[in-house]
Amino acid sequence: METETRKKILLAEAEPAAALAESRSLEGLGYEVVVAPSGERAVELATEGDGGAPPFDLVLMELDLGPGMDGIEAARSILARRDLPLAFLSSRTGSGISERIRGIPSYGFIAKGSGEAALAASVGTALALGEKIRSERDARNAAANEARLESLLRIAQRPSSGVQELLDYALEEVIALTGSEIGYIYHYDEDKREFTLNTWSREVMHQCSVAEPRTIYSLERTGIWGEAVRQRKPILLNDFASPDPLKRGLPEGHAPLRRFLTVPVFSDGAIVAVVGVANKAVEYGEADIRQLELMMDSVWKVVLRNKAEEELRRREARIAELLKEKEALLAEVHHRIRNFLNTIQALLVFQSETCDAAVTASALRDTAGRVDSMRLLYDKLYGAEWQGTLSLRDYLPDLIVEIMGLFPPRARIRVDAELEDISLDAKTLAPLGIIINEIVTNSMKYAFADRTEGTIILRARGAEGRVRIEIGDDGAGMQATQASPGGFGLRLLPLLIEQLHGELRLLEGPGLVYELAFPA
Repeated sequence: METETRKKILLAEAEPAAALAESRSLEGLGYEVVVAPSGERAVELATEGDGGAPPFDLVLMELDLGPGMDGIEAARSILARRDLPLAFLSSRTGSGISERIRGIPSYGFIAKGSGEAALAASVGTALALGEKIRSERDARNAAANEARLESLLRIAQRPSSGVQELLDYALEEVIALTGSEIGYIYHYDEDKREFTLNTWSREVMHQCSVAEPRTIYSLERTGIWGEAVRQRKPILLNDFASPDPLKRGLPEGHAPLRRFLTVPVFSDGAIVAVVGVANKAVEYGEADIRQLELMMDSVWKVVLRNKAEEELRRREARIAELLKEKEALLAEVHHRIRNFLNTIQALLVFQSETCDAAVTASALRDTAGRVDSMRLLYDKLYGAEWQGTLSLRDYLPDLIVEIMGLFPPRARIRVDAELEDISLDAKTLAPLGIIINEIVTNSMKYAFADRTEGTIILRARGAEGRVRIEIGDDGAGMQATQASPGGFGLRLLPLLIEQLHGELRLLEGPGLVYELAFPA
């Protein structure tokens, strides 16, 4: 839209976040938006300069505006002083809402959260209705025009419903508007050149006794009523009994026709439907044609809005279904992975207990500890809903208990832990868990030999973007350590520390305590 021709919308919305989102959506569609945060402010803005040109092209009125004047009161106050297009906006729908807005000449009911496509269609429909109403009033075709506009308003005011129900209702309005007895609406597919029945009027069902009536027709097999598509214009017959080369006759039992009018419905240049009425008490004329064309043009905009809303609901339902299926699949995958890790760890422990060679048994037990650290981490990360990180308080104490459980009880060993609530991601926790396993495994092997009790020490703190972890024991110290200088664990540690971009140093004091430092 050019700046000088942009439509101006007054948005009455009390909730700041909703007002921001809705105004951005409308501005993205090319409209100029002014937000009123209360009913009183909406009335003030909408009625400025009484007697002059309306200050807005459309008012979008939220029903619930918080303390003070609600949307219904504000709408009544505005419409009592200004002839302005007004549409209601609400997250609530249903018969209760319909009753609340009954009698207020609104130009539509927009369900909040129905998506930008539905919002665009709804606002476009409301603006189109407003423009048509002003045009008709300017032309002073008061009697028939007012009846049509009232029909359009009733249709537009209906809370969101299916296309079938909407067109059923629209057909009854069309029949009443034209003073007809019966009517129909067919959808039309230009690619298939095929009509599909949406609805016949109630009176047709009373008058028609055709056996096995059809609901789908190819264009080639239609008679006079198909000319609306073939000629792409309205077809009017005020003496249906008179011979006409375009007629192909009526099936036996068809409702009798005296006068007949059918009009094609266009959308973006394509015929999407035809509407037909029949048996008006007096002759149909150009005014009836114009009424039907204007009526169905606006009705179809409402249809498009409803289709967009229905499609959105279907997509949301399908997405929810797919998410449930994905969650179920992931739960099964996580369950199987945990079982596999448990099985591997149990087999390693069993093999270590039945192995004759002490060195081999020790290596198997060490490997079982490494697997257990990964299994425990996996349980912590995926056993419940995970937000991307895991606190050291929730991981390291349990890990140490698991490692200690791999060794036969030779002494009373307690854990002295002081951990700050530091959360790390899985990429950091995986190598950290194996490092802790190697150090605690070494303590359990050598620190408490010939002792009746001992302590595993665990500290963790964070400062200045780094994490510092102290891990070790109060045992006999370095002289008791019997690990081979070329052992697998000692060769593994530097690689894991490098992966963390950290440093490991031995602290002074009793026992054997290491400090591991790495970036948070």
